[in-house]
Amino acid sequence: MSENVTHTAVVEDCFNMMFAAEHICNAFKEAGRNHIQFSQFGSVTRSGDKFTVALLDKYRTNWDARKNEDNLGYKLAFVLGWLCHRAADRQMKVVFREAEPESRQFPTDCSIYHDAFIFHRLYENNNNTPFPYQKAHFETNMESLRGSDAIDVHAAAVDTGP
Repeated sequence: MSENVTHTAVVEDCFNMMFAAEHICNAFKEAGRNHIQFSQFGSVTRSGDKFTVALLDKYRTNWDARKNEDNLGYKLAFVLGWLCHRAADRQMKVVFREAEPESRQFPTDCSIYHDAFIFHRLYENNNNTPFPYQKAHFETNMESLRGSDAIDVHAAAVDTGP
């Protein structure tokens, strides 16, 4: 499930539950409140199985002695978002495989439709989320953005070839 709209929504929901839970440590809540965008960036990162546990252990060891220049809050928020990605994959990839057993690649049509549904339901015309998606993310010429008519998108596009 490498589609970032759904992963962003999942991390927002997980963090809202984390903020409401009394038994979640303050370090997680502090990192989430202060650096929500880094958790959202982490939520669209891959290969979390390889790094997240070691990073959490490292941050726990250094948390109390951290300095501002260590940026541990940013790093912890990123890793927590990364863990949300992994959790979402564990649940949804099974569903996507069942819905499209013949598909051998991701994203599947099912997962793309899932992202479109989540975008429409949660982000379209909604500025109440910490990192809202805008319609411009999905428009060919970003025409809904103010000033987009002043930019020749085709002239600015880089041809990456075949």
